[in-house]
Amino acid sequence: AMSVGEALRIRDAVKSAGVPSMVCFSNRFRSAVRFAKWIMDRGLLGKVANLYVEYLKSSAFIEGRRLEWRFIKDMAGTGVLGDLGSHLIDMARFLVGDIDGVTAQTGILVKKRPKLDSDEIGEVETDDYCHFLAELSGGAAATFSISRCAMGNANSIKFEIYGSAGALAIDLNRPDELCVCLGDVDRITEGMHWVRVPARYRSNQMQSFIDIVRGEGDGLAPTIDDGVECQRVLDALVASSQERCWVDIIK
Repeated sequence: AMSVGEALRIRDAVKSAGVPSMVCFSNRFRSAVRFAKWIMDRGLLGKVANLYVEYLKSSAFIEGRRLEWRFIKDMAGTGVLGDLGSHLIDMARFLVGDIDGVTAQTGILVKKRPKLDSDEIGEVETDDYCHFLAELSGGAAATFSISRCAMGNANSIKFEIYGSAGALAIDLNRPDELCVCLGDVDRITEGMHWVRVPARYRSNQMQSFIDIVRGEGDGLAPTIDDGVECQRVLDALVASSQERCWVDIIK
């Protein structure tokens, strides 16, 4: 979907057909994210105050990269915002809660590329970077930075959550570890430290879909409804960037 209207039509079609479904927000299946979910669900961080989220790549600078579908608005809708940012939005909703409002800045750094079928030069129409602030339903404030113009980064995804009783940080280049500050000892003497994620939090995206088809899902996989709510946020971010204003997300 490239708008919430399209997403709602997909959701309604799925529900009308009565078939199993899942959205491939792949980060939900990482063991560190599943372990973080367990921690968050037990309130071990206390009241969440801040989130700091980044997804950095240098893919805009791939030598000779042509005007593929990702750079064309009619085919992609947005650039890194939808391609990369959608996964971060879902992680925020999965771990902390719904996003109620946003303000965004987007931009295009590499503005022209050779077309796929010729050496004719075409305009890049989708965002190379997007930075936005968000307010979550529980009152937490979030800062998101997403870019395909971050030289030196192949695929860097980091997610930090700070609460009144503790903190955790996810680095998906270390998918089986979690950085935490939990309990009096950590807060007073140890601070943040890395722990190994227990094996029981490992999951597989494709196996999860098979489990859903068989009626054996664990309830943690992203649903069509999660996709709709993510698209509401994406639409609000596009509007905010275009109008240069704060946008409340109305359901």
